[in-house]
Amino acid sequence: MNNLAVASIVSLLLGFSNSSGPEWALCPEYIGNASPDNVNVRDHLECGNLKVPLDHGNIGSGEIDILLMRSMGQSDSKKGQIWFLLGGPGESVATYEYPLYKWASAHPQYDYYAMEHRGTGASTPLLCEGEEASDACYEELIGRWGSDGLSKFSTSQAAHDLFTAMEKTANGTPTFINSHLKLQACATKARFVGGE
Repeated sequence: MNNLAVASIVSLLLGFSNSSGPEWALCPEYIGNASPDNVNVRDHLECGNLKVPLDHGNIGSGEIDILLMRSMGQSDSKKGQIWFLLGGPGESVATYEYPLYKWASAHPQYDYYAMEHRGTGASTPLLCEGEEASDACYEELIGRWGSDGLSKFSTSQAAHDLFTAMEKTANGTPTFINSHLKLQACATKARFVGGE
């Protein structure tokens, strides 16, 4: 078996998308507005969209956009990246705009990241024309995504999104996860992605 075939099988098993990493730019307007220090946090944040499979178990299922946010430490000797996990799902990535900035300022040898979960904010949001928590909204979303597609807006798919994002941004540096939830699977995967 050639190296390309092995790499393709590994990518499928790990659930990584074949897309390139995000192009970093200014964050959406709802991000970067909260600062107890009266610092313009927007100047210290970047956001990018990452294309990921709708279903990581079926790479041909189509792609959706996931919003990533980062604050880069300014040290020349980087030790890795630290990912902050959001609660919910449904919590806005804006929750971490100020903490990412503060951590990057205090510990510049790391880069700090957060991901907005699929279906929320700017990550392929599940929005309806009418009242959101209604039968009409549910029918509208089923019409748009189908019941199988809608079922892919899940925490297990979001976990695959996170692993894909870490893989696409690691650049050979170690990757760490900062969360109040100590998920062994995430920690194990993060060590693998970071190359330790």
